[in-house]
Amino acid sequence: ARSEPPRAAVNAYARARKFMSPVLLSKIHISLEKDMEEVKKNNISSLFFLSQDPVVETDKNFFLVTVRGQKGVYVGKEEIKIQQVIYHLRLRPVNPTDGNPYGMAVDRIDQEEGT
Repeated sequence: ARSEPPRAAVNAYARARKFMSPVLLSKIHISLEKDMEEVKKNNISSLFFLSQDPVVETDKNFFLVTVRGQKGVYVGKEEIKIQQVIYHLRLRPVNPTDGNPYGMAVDRIDQEEGT
């Protein structure tokens, strides 16, 4: 079930920031803020469902994670599109904190259309 899009998006953004590296956050902060305004203005929401277990590989000091799934985008209750997507994340170990107890920071996120 989907929650109220603007509130859910703001909460998800706040949680995600804790796990982003400062470099990544500085790169995407402005576009995320613009996206938040669009979500609030047009009542946009999205859902993501895993289509398989994530694949984790190690690369020097990083973990490379590939996540495949299906993403649906909605305006209000109207379905705008459903598509297969693949997310590629690069995680690096950091010192655990109260805000990030896992000790992992996301350094990079790429999205591509799935097949």
